Amino acid sequence: MVVELKVTEVIPETLESVFPFERFNKMQSAVFNIVFNTDENVVLGAPTASGKTVIGELAILRALINHQDDPNKKVVYIAPYKALSYEKLEEWTSKFEPLGYNVYVTTGETEIEPRKAAKAHIIISTPEKVDSSSRKFMSSTYEFINRIDTIIIDEVHLLDSPERGGALEVLISRLRKINENLRIVALSATMKNIEDVAAWLGAKKPGTFVFDDTYRPVKLEATVCGYKPDKKNRWNNKHLKIQLTYDLIAPHIEVGQALVFVSSRRGTVDTAQQLLKNFSENEKMLIGNKETKLLGKKSKDIVNDILRSCFVEGIAFHHAGLSRNDREIVESAFKNRLLKVLASTSTLAWGVNLPARVVIVQDTTVYDPLKGKKEISPLDLLQMLGRAGRPQFDNLGYGIIITEKRNVEYYRGLLTGKEIESRLTETLEEHLNAEISLNFIKTEAEISDWLKSTFLYSSQKDELKIQEIMDTTNECIERLITDGFINKTELGLVSTPLGSLTSKFYLRLDTGKLFFDAVAVHSHEIIDDEEILALVSKASEFDDMVVRKNERGVFRDVIESYSASGYVKDLKKHQEKVFAVLLASLKGGVKIDIEFQTDARVIKQNANRLLSALERFCDEFSESILIREKIKRLSVLLEYSLPEEFSELIQVRGIGARIATLLASANVMGLKDLIQLSVEEMIKLGIKKANAEKIRKKINEMPIITAEWDIRERMNIDESQEALFRLKNWSFPVRINATLLLNKKKLIEQTLFLSKEEDWIFPVYITSPRQQTILCESMVSFIDFENLPIVDRKEIKVIKPRPKKTLEIDKMEKKPKKEKLADTSSKSIGKCKNCGYDLVKKKDEVLCTFCGISYRISKSAKVLPESSCKRCGLPKMRYIYGGYDIICCVDRQCQNPDKIVKEQFEKEKYSCPKCGNPLIFLRRIGLTVGCNKYYDEKNPCKTAFVLPTYAVLHDDRCQCGLPLFKSKNKIRCLNPSCEYSGRDIVDS
Repeated sequence: MVVELKVTEVIPETLESVFPFERFNKMQSAVFNIVFNTDENVVLGAPTASGKTVIGELAILRALINHQDDPNKKVVYIAPYKALSYEKLEEWTSKFEPLGYNVYVTTGETEIEPRKAAKAHIIISTPEKVDSSSRKFMSSTYEFINRIDTIIIDEVHLLDSPERGGALEVLISRLRKINENLRIVALSATMKNIEDVAAWLGAKKPGTFVFDDTYRPVKLEATVCGYKPDKKNRWNNKHLKIQLTYDLIAPHIEVGQALVFVSSRRGTVDTAQQLLKNFSENEKMLIGNKETKLLGKKSKDIVNDILRSCFVEGIAFHHAGLSRNDREIVESAFKNRLLKVLASTSTLAWGVNLPARVVIVQDTTVYDPLKGKKEISPLDLLQMLGRAGRPQFDNLGYGIIITEKRNVEYYRGLLTGKEIESRLTETLEEHLNAEISLNFIKTEAEISDWLKSTFLYSSQKDELKIQEIMDTTNECIERLITDGFINKTELGLVSTPLGSLTSKFYLRLDTGKLFFDAVAVHSHEIIDDEEILALVSKASEFDDMVVRKNERGVFRDVIESYSASGYVKDLKKHQEKVFAVLLASLKGGVKIDIEFQTDARVIKQNANRLLSALERFCDEFSESILIREKIKRLSVLLEYSLPEEFSELIQVRGIGARIATLLASANVMGLKDLIQLSVEEMIKLGIKKANAEKIRKKINEMPIITAEWDIRERMNIDESQEALFRLKNWSFPVRINATLLLNKKKLIEQTLFLSKEEDWIFPVYITSPRQQTILCESMVSFIDFENLPIVDRKEIKVIKPRPKKTLEIDKMEKKPKKEKLADTSSKSIGKCKNCGYDLVKKKDEVLCTFCGISYRISKSAKVLPESSCKRCGLPKMRYIYGGYDIICCVDRQCQNPDKIVKEQFEKEKYSCPKCGNPLIFLRRIGLTVGCNKYYDEKNPCKTAFVLPTYAVLHDDRCQCGLPLFKSKNKIRCLNPSCEYSGRDIVDS
């Protein structure tokens, strides 16, 4: 008979706060001694909600007590999913940090930061992240890996996962090799072959525990409900499952609550609405008057209209697409038993603990962005069912799985426990490459020893199976040699640079080969930005990316609208999808529909890691600095989802997408502009004081270089010109690399030292070949700083001169009249600032008659030859723009018309019709104005309007306070939905 131990009697007084209860339960008490008072390895199988987390906490405390003599040692907690990782971070930060211990978490979204990990006592992560870091354990940066002496594996039956089991298995084997005294505490749901897992992990019989459902605080009655699917109409299946859910939860609603797990966000909404309709049609009251009043009050703060309408009736839905505020209101109402039914995605299985009397798993088929439709993982399923039964209110919990009849027996088998099998063979070649790159495997004997350390080998008892494993391993080794990842030498197996980099960056072998081949081919060439994106899109990490029927057209439209290259022709359907998402992210203003955003997030996370790897491949295998710097710049822009024009701003620490957009609204697009802004001016733009001060400090510490081509942008065939490339250092002395290219051929690559305010000018003699364009490119990279490279590119249009008319002297005895010569000279509207020859107006451009340089102007613009620009000497033009009658230089780079309109608009001091705050320009490109609270993080006001391009500003204001514009025979308000818009001029 197990006695429930009292916390105060067995835990040191200084550590009692970790356990906010009086006694350990029977399961916890049974394992307490070996977990807390010894350093033996432990393997524990117990049902969900039985209190396994406390076992992990006991193991953590044991390690921390042992670490008092060496505080640099680490405890690693392996969590199966991101949601659980962050739940543990929040919980353990409040428990362990008051005791002086640091907790650090990293998951799929970010790589482990070695500095933070080195300072932490407890590291929470996923198997893949620790596996990736442990491959670098010999590096001084990742020295903390050698300090791990305790590892806690939550849900060790993750070993059986086809996608992730191999990483966990190899990680455990590697950490045991790095530290022979490593303590392992493995926790799991019930496993039929727990003895095999215990034997592999070195847990002796006293350290192996199996607990059945009687150790659960509330007994769980789990069943499987099968249905016959309609193969012709999947919508019928959806409604059939919701009807089954209603029939299953209806008997429990009077005395308890129901939690329904659905596979998609849309599915949670449909389920909540349909269940509400079913309860209404059957005249069943879900809640009483008291609950109705309380829910009515809470519903006023809900933003989502559909959620609000369901919420007041006692039913709600929950998914990651809701605002944080809405999710918290729903969680609180369900926890306080005000809501009767809650339809949710798996977010509530691993995150907030909201138990219910009955749990329905309505969908056993789930969607994975990289895998498409697949069966739900046993891990997720058991976690969901574990939410059934409320310890304070129920003696019995009901967990019901709804699935197709053909799957019923499979899910019944899962409920009674499943044998854990190794999945290492599915990724064996990649893990062998990693072990060889770490010098763990060189000889045949070491290959055999490594295999024996795996669960794959340890769990096999059949000699024939063991021989098959050895043969498969040898085949993998031969393929690695053939593909260039390893070499066979006199000293044994040795990793090549390709093999080492592929392992270090956690790449699939096919991707490593793809990058190697691409970089080798372009070792003396320049890869275009879109070519880099296309290359990343071909990575085998995206091979399982699913393209749904309604997606291909959407992503094709993005490519056709924004891609100027032909690289997409070589892409497969799933690669096109990846390419389109990356291209849309780099265009900044291109929005991806909400239904594709989950996929887009997964694509971007993987792409950023792949770009980092590609950059390192360029270092190793390419002689071109330019390729590497292009990839580096592209990676940063992709991370922030911003176009290239923001590249200078976002490299300043503290400037993200929001602040960059605010700065751009004031025409601050580069570091040279930014350094001239005071803290006060930044605050006026809507930047918080603390952020403004931080930016000001950082910009003073950064080198500021400007680079530009001085070039004629039009040339005749067989003509030549001398162009100039200018660099100027506006900051302190700095070392740089300057690379210039002409039509992708390198002209010069030179290391320079520029003193403060020093110029460097390089002349380039350009002869026009017989092709349409000449491309001049430059890239300046910093040697001693991590600034992004400065990229400048100019295109020269090569034009054919008009053929001269052949004059037949005999037929043309008369000389041309003087009046015609006078007519020709009268067409001149000014002098070209490049060559000094005449400028003439041709339709919608001002063109030089000699060098061919042109300036695009509005068709309605009137050129003013008598009025020249004081800055550049070119003529000015007058036209209606954004409603304002403006006069500006014909060269928009000299005088930006957007800036003129902005200044005139903001002088008028218009107010937001919604909140009363001032209206300002929201971005540099385009004529968009909006509330100055548009980018406010706490209380944003998303009011915005587009100024009409050609309409004329009216003298009066609209009754709503906004400006009026005259267009043809109508007057309209800036706000198109204003009731006073669209009046006839005679009525005004």
